[in-house]
Amino acid sequence: SGEPKQIKLNCDEVGLRYCIEKFGTDIVIVPKEKRFEILLNAPTEGMLFWALQYMQHIEVISPSELRSDIKKAIKESNY
Repeated sequence: SGEPKQIKLNCDEVGLRYCIEKFGTDIVIVPKEKRFEILLNAPTEGMLFWALQYMQHIEVISPSELRSDIKKAIKESNY
C-alpha cells in the first residue's frame, strides 16, 4: 500500500550505498560482520521494484508480505 511501513533490509557494502543514495541518512544502519542491517520507513509498493532492481546486493527481511511479493515477482519473471 501507499502507507509507509517499517522495512528491514540486509545488504552488502554496495547495497548500503544504494540505500543511502535512495533514503538519505534517515535510516538506521546496524553493521553485521561484512553486511549491514537497515531499518527504514517507506511505502511497500515502491520498495518492491526498488528491491528487485538491487536484489544482488539487498535482501528484504520484513515485512513478510513485501518479501513474499518479491519472491512471487522473481518466480513469475521471464528469467
